Amino acid sequence: MAKAPYVRPRMKGNTRVYDIRPTDELLRAFPDLKRDTLTDSAEANARGYELKRKFEAWKAGNVEDVFVDKRSVEALTEYYKNSMKFQTIPSPSTKRSYDDHIRHVLPEHVTGKPFGKLHVSDVDYEYANALWLHIANKISTHKANHTFKVLKIIWNEALRAGKVKANPFALVKLPQLPVRRVLWELDQIDGMIEYCDEQGFYSMGTMIRMCFEFCQRPVDVRTMKWANIDGLTGVSNFTQQKTGKQMRIKVTNAVQDRLHLHAKRN
Repeated sequence: MAKAPYVRPRMKGNTRVYDIRPTDELLRAFPDLKRDTLTDSAEANARGYELKRKFEAWKAGNVEDVFVDKRSVEALTEYYKNSMKFQTIPSPSTKRSYDDHIRHVLPEHVTGKPFGKLHVSDVDYEYANALWLHIANKISTHKANHTFKVLKIIWNEALRAGKVKANPFALVKLPQLPVRRVLWELDQIDGMIEYCDEQGFYSMGTMIRMCFEFCQRPVDVRTMKWANIDGLTGVSNFTQQKTGKQMRIKVTNAVQDRLHLHAKRN
């Protein structure tokens, strides 16, 4: 991993340690900031990148607390976001989703302190249950479940690194979410496609038809090219952006009937 800003490695006897050295510019923004020395390179890099982020926020006029307790949940989430596990997530949308759930849950209050400021050792099964109920009541069961799936991944990574002794989020049995429903009836879908065609938006109508017929996400249909359709077999071949899974789906008659509306250069 590349060296993070403000991190200076050195040898202390036979052990490599990592000094956190604020620059004069950083100290002008945060005059109470002190030097620190860490023994874990990933933790030091996480701290360096966090200082950089907060300094950029300060320059933009957004003042944040620059001190991050090394024992806190916030420090653990920064460790995870700088880990290979997070950095190698193949889908940018998945990475953004994880980051969004982390940013949302850190300020949440269940006890007197925000979740992010708690010591990791204080987060036990009882606290995890209370946190799930808090998010579910404040927002939704869906948000609580997805937040906990991210927290479970973070704690699992910390468990492998020896930073925690247990994963309380893995012990919480999440309730089943409601089955996804089709919000539009078939005649509404047909009506929307007809309206798109009347307005000259043939591509939009075709995308709606393909999403429905193929049961795929709009992002996968929107990026499809003519080369993805085998002219001999009539099978569409493409890779799902989110999962990386290779798909082979037969072009239905309803989709085939619309292909003449589009020039092959598109």
